[in-house]
Amino acid sequence: MQGLFGVDGPLYKACLLVYQLIILNLLWVAGSLPVLTIGSSTTALFYALDRLISNKHISGIDLGKAFWKSFRQNLKQATAAWLLLLGAVLLVLLNLENMHLLASSTLVKYLTALQLVVLAELAVVSLYAFPLLARYQMGLFDCLRTALFIGNRHFLTTLTAFVLIFAVYRLILWNLAFAIIGAAGAAYLIAYLTKSKFALYT
Repeated sequence: MQGLFGVDGPLYKACLLVYQLIILNLLWVAGSLPVLTIGSSTTALFYALDRLISNKHISGIDLGKAFWKSFRQNLKQATAAWLLLLGAVLLVLLNLENMHLLASSTLVKYLTALQLVVLAELAVVSLYAFPLLARYQMGLFDCLRTALFIGNRHFLTTLTAFVLIFAVYRLILWNLAFAIIGAAGAAYLIAYLTKSKFALYT
């Protein structure tokens, strides 16, 4: 019983992790409220999660300090990445919405397929760009190019990450109580998946 409920037991560790993820999720929501700062908030979330993965007993206060430190440091670059990716996604969606205006049905099929590929690659870049910004000092376009390369080079990891994101989404739909750790929970899984892949290129 002592092993189960002690500070080194699995129950305590699980409760501590849930508590830490709740704190980080609330910080992410707070940092994302202006919408324009979603990129910076997401980068800060991954930065704090890296600290958490390295030190599972880190306090909530230290997690908060790590979050806001990264938020301030990456505000300009992460916001630029977020707006660039968002703009590109909206442009592709607009193209898909107006594809029916083309006269040639064959051309519509090819262009629709092309737009869907571009949309998928934008999703891949979005998955890796913010964890990269959280870990490394690099230029915006170097970050986006690296995210595209790693995302396609490690396809199974990328696919697993998207499956986990979808699973978290379905879990929240099943019970809204899971929304309290939603973004942080998904990011935690992604951070674990991508950590070993990033290490291959450092």
